[in-house]
Amino acid sequence: MDLFIEIAFVMALAFILSIIAKMLKQPVLIAYLLTGVSLPLLFGGADIAHDSLNSLSQMGIAFLLFIVGINLDLNIIKRVGTASLIVGILQMVITSAITFMALQFFQVPLIPALFLSVALSYSSTAIVVKLLLDKGDIEKLYGQLALGILIVQDIFAVLALLIAASLSPATSFNMEQSVLIWGGLVISLFIATMFILPVLMNMIARSQELLFVFTIGWCFAIAALFHITGMGIEIGALVAGLSLSTSAYHYEIAARVKPLRDFFLIIYFFSLGAQLSPSTFSSILPIVLSLSLITILAKIIITYTGLRAFKYSKNVSFLSSVCLSQVSEFSFVLMSRGVLLGDVPELYLSVATSVGIITIAFSSYMIVHGTQLQQILFKENLKSREKASAGAEMILFGHNRIGYDLLKSMRTLSNNILVIDYNPDIVAMLKKSGVPVIYGDATDIDFLNTLNFSKAKIVLSTIPDVSTNLLILGRIKSVKKEHPLFMATAHKIDDAIELYKHGVDYVIMPHFLGGKHAASLIEKYGSNAINFKKEKAMHLKDLNERRALGHEHPTLDFKT
Repeated sequence: MDLFIEIAFVMALAFILSIIAKMLKQPVLIAYLLTGVSLPLLFGGADIAHDSLNSLSQMGIAFLLFIVGINLDLNIIKRVGTASLIVGILQMVITSAITFMALQFFQVPLIPALFLSVALSYSSTAIVVKLLLDKGDIEKLYGQLALGILIVQDIFAVLALLIAASLSPATSFNMEQSVLIWGGLVISLFIATMFILPVLMNMIARSQELLFVFTIGWCFAIAALFHITGMGIEIGALVAGLSLSTSAYHYEIAARVKPLRDFFLIIYFFSLGAQLSPSTFSSILPIVLSLSLITILAKIIITYTGLRAFKYSKNVSFLSSVCLSQVSEFSFVLMSRGVLLGDVPELYLSVATSVGIITIAFSSYMIVHGTQLQQILFKENLKSREKASAGAEMILFGHNRIGYDLLKSMRTLSNNILVIDYNPDIVAMLKKSGVPVIYGDATDIDFLNTLNFSKAKIVLSTIPDVSTNLLILGRIKSVKKEHPLFMATAHKIDDAIELYKHGVDYVIMPHFLGGKHAASLIEKYGSNAINFKKEKAMHLKDLNERRALGHEHPTLDFKT
């Protein structure tokens, strides 16, 4: 079949199934997966893709990893502490061990079993980032924890791919030569990223079209360079994305390539389904179902238990764990490497692909509907909080960033204050500083019902979520006829207007307030450099204090 016709069929079926998924309020990714599974069956099995779409699907996985690289933020690990590092490593090790034992039960040979057990231990950054962004939860604590764990896993996945690449017959270099060549390549890219790319980006960013063309060209140029040296297209694409992730135009680049990301997601899932034939799938069904169940349960249980050990709430731990319950794009790349080496029969690549399809479908549904599910599963007894909040005249929801400044003013106005936060590190820090604080999640209606607002005069929320702020407002109104002054936070104009309509007294919009503050400084000082130097000194002091506390400016334009 002609390539153009094949792509037309892929996109048409993906569109139809996506409409059905939306009507049924299901994740669109499940529609993409069904496209990949059903289209080869409709048109004679896997032959539809193995010829003309094979190269395109390889470009798809490379482009996906490029976007993963752009979106990787190593500062996330620092923000969520050591929990992401330790839980991420434990989840990989324990999942690999359990999977390996299961494979021994199915009498899988040693080397394929090792490849499979390692490959299935990784979770998908591309899938999780897309779903969290679509859901608007990328900045929430559970989303940050999940991303921190994913980054840890991605680092180990790249190391595994590098080891596999060094053993590949495709490279004509020995191990020592490969290390020298790859080391030189990475150092050269680091120098280019630090000194050359910023200057070049400043020049080309004036034209949106030029920026787009350069981004795509950079992705494939670096991927091709890594392919020539034997490291593989996939690692090259990931490194290309990482080199642009530190750019000042990072968010703009990510937004420009979003349509391509969605297109290649469809091609990527189609290529997964196209690798399976009915006869092959039926023969491997028992091992596929067993590994899928093991992968999902092991990742959820290990991640949930690990985060609970770090004092995160049941809700946060559960939502983070279901985010990681699928197989990674790196899993298929690693298994393909094993096939290339000749150590892994293609049958086990089909096993990994099948497990990937099942776990990605499951996790997509769980991420989209996880909030409703956790409200059913976890009904915590929080009555002990009522006493802690009974005498509070000023209550602050959320201490980080905006709450840091609000707390300073609150402490000058009243001794009867209370801070509510669901980050255990912040709770521990405030307790150490002598600030009255309780651990809780404002999105949990059961928790809000245990709070005593009877003496509250001012309630402040730094949570930029409309539904959460309306929950708080509803709880306040249910307690007092003349409710206390309630100040909420919003990042969008429409959200602020919605909050005002429901009776919020004042909505804090950080970006607009920042512009007003700058304007007031100009009105106050004019061009007096001495006064601005004083303001600069105070601002630097405040910034250094915030950096020491791990504060970061929110990535509001992260719309990939």
